Amino acid sequence: MLFLILVLPSGCGGEMLKEILAKIYLLQVSKKKDAELLWLATYQYLCGDQIIAILKIIDAEVVKSFHFGLKLSHDHLFKEKAAVLCILNQMGNLDQIPEKADYEEVYKIFSKALRKVMEDEALFYFNQLAALGKGRTMYNCHLESVVYAVLRAIYDGEIPYTKKTVKERVR
Repeated sequence: MLFLILVLPSGCGGEMLKEILAKIYLLQVSKKKDAELLWLATYQYLCGDQIIAILKIIDAEVVKSFHFGLKLSHDHLFKEKAAVLCILNQMGNLDQIPEKADYEEVYKIFSKALRKVMEDEALFYFNQLAALGKGRTMYNCHLESVVYAVLRAIYDGEIPYTKKTVKERVR
């Protein structure tokens, strides 16, 4: 299968996770914390319209989570957006994901990878929400809703399809 390099042995370790964390670190170090910066990362399998659509989906989920009492810090939100884009980029061309793999299989892989990348933030919100007497799993629920919304958009054809990736257009 095209993107099953995402099946990470021994609890989401491996080269993919290191690559994702390195890209996120480089994005954070630059101190530019806006969506425009995400274009500077190497997303060889995502086109601009796809990136914009994915960021809008994440923003919509952030608004929903806010209404339930979860307020994300700007830094954590930035890392979350970068992580989602990096993970999707690792999966390959979004056009081919629905053709190549079952939704449930991709959901498990995507969810596991995102939770692994965001585990420090999950612990932060767990402790913060516990101190406030709120539901301690709100952040984990938020991450799952992001995974669900993004994958549902991909499988329902709501993410713009492109037959050429950024890498192919540069050639």
